[in-house]
Amino acid sequence: MPNRIEAGTLTKRVNILERSSGVDQKGNVDNTDAAIATVWASVSPIAGEESQRAGSTTATVTHEIRMRYRSDLPELTPKYRLALGSRTFTIVSARNPAEADVELVLQCTEVVT
Repeated sequence: MPNRIEAGTLTKRVNILERSSGVDQKGNVDNTDAAIATVWASVSPIAGEESQRAGSTTATVTHEIRMRYRSDLPELTPKYRLALGSRTFTIVSARNPAEADVELVLQCTEVVT
């Protein structure tokens, strides 16, 4: 395994979002996402599924997202999400191949309605 990322493979600007929950004045749960970093990444779809409920179609697409390892970022868990333009990806898992601190490989889902 190379200990570097090939030039030109990370072509998408992705925002890393941290989800926080609170309660508004009426007692309703209020979820908000705050961008904690913007990184270069590659985004590759790897599987897809479509379902219908109550007359509407929903597609769930699984992606592999790769980015450079950054020691200044927290461990990326399902608490964090990624945004690419108007698209949002939920992190399912994150791994640091060979613990080499070169890249992070994220398995993510995107729900499209």
